[in-house]
Amino acid sequence: MSPEPTSVQRLFVRQKLTAMVNRYAVHAVDDAGGEGPLIAFAQQKGSSASP
Repeated sequence: MSPEPTSVQRLFVRQKLTAMVNRYAVHAVDDAGGEGPLIAFAQQKGSSASP
C-alpha cells in the first residue's frame, strides 16, 4: 500500500536558464522559513530559435 501524500504549504522554486537547458528545482520550505529538501526537479531543452 502506498504512503499517504504529504501536504506542503510553501515552496521555493529555483530556475537556472542557460543557452542549452532550462532547469527548475522545487524545494519545500523548512520550519525556519529556509530552503528545505528538494521535492521536484525538471529540465527543459533550451530554445534554439534564431533572432
